[in-house]
Amino acid sequence: MRKFRVGLVGCGGRLRSHVEALRQLDNCQIVASADPVADARSAFNEMLGVSESFENVTDMVRGAGVELVAVVTRTKWIYQPMMEAILAGVRRWCPPICERRTGFRTGCLSG
Repeated sequence: MRKFRVGLVGCGGRLRSHVEALRQLDNCQIVASADPVADARSAFNEMLGVSESFENVTDMVRGAGVELVAVVTRTKWIYQPMMEAILAGVRRWCPPICERRTGFRTGCLSG
């Protein structure tokens, strides 16, 4: 079975429940994280045993070959990582996923 390379965005406490859910899926493998806070990335990756961490989503998608991005941030911070993931090419497999409303219209995703 093919496994999707998953990148997680936002290394705060809420991400733990998403990790648990992703680990239950046979077709997903968490390979990287992205967060602008270096200490948060380090602590999270140590807990997960994930070696690759990035300051931004674009570098994570391109550097770790991420195919699916899960964005777990506060609503006011969702737009930028979602758009970075889309523009970096994640939409080829699956649009980025997030736990909250994005607050932007789909018209801004065209082109």
